[in-house]
Amino acid sequence: SATDYKGYDCSYAGCPTGDNPVTIQQVNEVQSLEFVWGSGYFTLTFRENTTYPIYCNQTDAVLKYRLEELYTINTVSLTRIGNDSLRVCSNESVLLIEFITEFGDLPLLTADITHMQPASYSIDNPIVITEYRKGTKEDIECSGQGICIESTGRCNCVSNYMSSNGYVDSSGERGDCTFRNPLFYTSNKN
Repeated sequence: SATDYKGYDCSYAGCPTGDNPVTIQQVNEVQSLEFVWGSGYFTLTFRENTTYPIYCNQTDAVLKYRLEELYTINTVSLTRIGNDSLRVCSNESVLLIEFITEFGDLPLLTADITHMQPASYSIDNPIVITEYRKGTKEDIECSGQGICIESTGRCNCVSNYMSSNGYVDSSGERGDCTFRNPLFYTSNKN
């Protein structure tokens, strides 16, 4: 991922952000897409990044792939409720999108339906997007378990904490100080 630069002259590098592993009982954001039968294609936008076209006759796996292609989304999980069709735009079904690696109360996805043809012209919007569950995980610099080295944009994690893959219990490449290393211990030798 690219480093964000900040400061009046953009000389300070922002560090990776993540969920504070000390806080508990938090949940990922889940948004719902309710489809009314249609054809054609649509796009989804999240934080000013827009997917390539998603055709109504494609599968949920394609929609997941298109979302994860965005620079602003890393990993999502999809669950379909209702009509268990193989088509993205299944009639009278809801698709739940859980944001696995984007934390906090997120902005809603937006849909461009310009190239969709609804089954009935009495339908104003063939896709309705709502917040199904508000995300409550923090999204803070160095996950609150490190100090940002602004000259490099890297976190200097406190003892016990390391880079994660977005989960508290897994190490990874995010550089965010979320993973608590269970093998680390401090001995107090005098």
